[in-house]
Amino acid sequence: MKKKSKTISEKGIEATNGLKSFSHSKRELYKSILSVIPPLKDKKGDWNEESINLALKAIEIFNSLKVISRKWSFSIHWLYTVCNPNITKIDNVKFSPVYQKYSTDFPSDHFGELAHVDDDPDGLVRHEDKLVADSRFVDAGTWDFGSAWDDDGNVVKFDATGHPKYDGFSKSILLKITAIQNYFDSKRHLDRNFYAFLIAHTRDFQSIDRNGGVEHKGSHFHGVLDLPRPQSRYQVMKALGSNFDDFTDTFNWIHDAQLSKRNDRVESFLNSLKGMIDNFNVPDHYDAALKYLVHQSSGAKKDQKTPYDIDEVISWLPKDSIENYSQIAGVFNNEVVAKDLNQEVIDNLNSPYNKAHHTSQWVGSEQDNKVFSYKQLIQLRMLGKKNSGKLEFSFHSQKLIIDLIISWIRRKKIEIVDVKTLIHAAFNDDDADSLLSNKNFVSKMDAILENEKEAIISDADYDRQMLTIFVSASTGGIGKTRLANELAKEFDKGRMPHMAATKDEGKTFDAYQNYANERSSIIDEVDPNSFSWSQLKDLLDPHKVPGIASRFVNQSSWNVHHTFLTNVYSDGVSGYVRQVLRYAPGVGKLGYLEKVNDEWKLKENDVSAIFSYLSQLSQLLRRIPIEIKLEPHGNKATKITVSIINFKPGGSYIHKYDYVHTEDSEHVFDSVINENISKKDMRNITLAVKKMIEGIQLKADRVFQSNPSITLDDLKGFTASGYDMGIKYRGNKMYLSN
Repeated sequence: MKKKSKTISEKGIEATNGLKSFSHSKRELYKSILSVIPPLKDKKGDWNEESINLALKAIEIFNSLKVISRKWSFSIHWLYTVCNPNITKIDNVKFSPVYQKYSTDFPSDHFGELAHVDDDPDGLVRHEDKLVADSRFVDAGTWDFGSAWDDDGNVVKFDATGHPKYDGFSKSILLKITAIQNYFDSKRHLDRNFYAFLIAHTRDFQSIDRNGGVEHKGSHFHGVLDLPRPQSRYQVMKALGSNFDDFTDTFNWIHDAQLSKRNDRVESFLNSLKGMIDNFNVPDHYDAALKYLVHQSSGAKKDQKTPYDIDEVISWLPKDSIENYSQIAGVFNNEVVAKDLNQEVIDNLNSPYNKAHHTSQWVGSEQDNKVFSYKQLIQLRMLGKKNSGKLEFSFHSQKLIIDLIISWIRRKKIEIVDVKTLIHAAFNDDDADSLLSNKNFVSKMDAILENEKEAIISDADYDRQMLTIFVSASTGGIGKTRLANELAKEFDKGRMPHMAATKDEGKTFDAYQNYANERSSIIDEVDPNSFSWSQLKDLLDPHKVPGIASRFVNQSSWNVHHTFLTNVYSDGVSGYVRQVLRYAPGVGKLGYLEKVNDEWKLKENDVSAIFSYLSQLSQLLRRIPIEIKLEPHGNKATKITVSIINFKPGGSYIHKYDYVHTEDSEHVFDSVINENISKKDMRNITLAVKKMIEGIQLKADRVFQSNPSITLDDLKGFTASGYDMGIKYRGNKMYLSN
């Protein structure tokens, strides 16, 4: 359907509101533009369409300049930066006094660009006749593009690192990016690093329509920024040398001078400003923007653009980075090499070891929710020196491999637990076995990983943000442990969870003696006395790192972000909660229990006992905020209900402790989770339950954002489970009930 055109009145109101929103800006550029926008209504009070269109164009520019992003791509064109239009007649609507103020002679004609001609309404016009050199660049010695390039655009001067030697105009761009980096480096507590990449495009060609030939395009720079904090387009343009002052002076001159065609002049310079703005963009695809620097993006290849050497890219990277532009962008000088490496990695994922361990399910593209990307495996594989039939891992090569792996761990790209699988995924079986059996390599890697782990554990600000989920079943054998296992893998990109079986009668339960830094943990068939009360609170604390005593060595489940507790309870999580508060070792000292005929009983009518019990109950429930309850539904179906605690931890007084569910968090699945269920059906159930968990969390969060003190069972849309938590009510009074 064709979009309906706006009436002049609608456009006028839009322009009025838009101008009003920017009317208090302190930016001199904005104020100068606003000063030349003519009244939107004439003396009769009728809308003036020409004025409205100018206002809307100005508003579009203001909105473009306020866009913020961390990632930016930009282009800076040399000749049109160091020159101004050669317009001397004041009656030309494109005239600005700035042009003549800074005019001077051309000092050189690098690349012969001044001799290029453009089509013009009056015929062909040479750049030399259209432009005039800007004395500010000539006087500063930054007029010439740079001596690293000959007139054909080939790099002929290199610095010590093998990159083009930047001087003249090219150095001025380099220094501006370095200044941006220094600015962010001076800011403390930034949780992201600064990245920037720059290249000179001096060998681009364009077709000439008038004669069917080709010629060099104007030499220019392309760059990509990845900033620690978002910056506006205005800030980025200003930092990279965009001259807003000349526009400000020009608009102020238009405002003050008594000139003909005033609106045409305003429109002309608004268009020029928009043209400058269009060279600074938020990239739709960051990786494609990086690849475009050397013309290896799909679009650049399709247009047959000139390829550039990766060593022509200048990079600004974190001080401890061992990656380079090629590795980060995933591009190589020889595309065939990249394709060969990619094929090698794919072939290796079908090796006997990787097939036996199903490694391929961990690998995907960077857009996939996988543990590793093909790009990572290629980067790692490149660090082995190729010999006939196998790779050679020199001391230097081993160091690079360790450094790269550690950098990925510190940047949260992989986990400590992934290292062995990563090496097997990247290298052939024999090479991976050789590397992992090398005592020097393994001991150094283990030492660094242990230091990394200890640094995290000892960090007072570290928050593991753990979610505990209780998976209960009304009867055994309907898949509670299988579902917990599949959910753990789904939450963690396919990684296997830590598993702890229930304790045997008469043996000490040592749940984490075999913990190996996994991100998820399943404590199966958990009993109310599996852990002491103090240990259970410590273990399930969502924020702190617990210290867990083990028979062989003290362990810490420092990296667990999801804990699943499973057992059979006909009354769901409430059965476990009541039993923990009665029988967990250590609860006898909390003051709400008394021993009657060698059996622990709740002090039913003791006020202090009630408050003590409520305190412990609140602490336990906030540590188990989510319940998944499985119930058989007929002979061939399973009812699964996902519930959440009805209060916000840290909120005010709770009149009733319970769990609640919603219509969307309760579902009957036409499957029984047993050994006969298909992988497809199991995955569908897993994804659905994960969505149910995330959905009810989101709904609860929205409620608590507006009112942290509310209880969810008081609201429409939330259904209370009606669980017995060991508390009874007489009117408004609570009492404990055995």
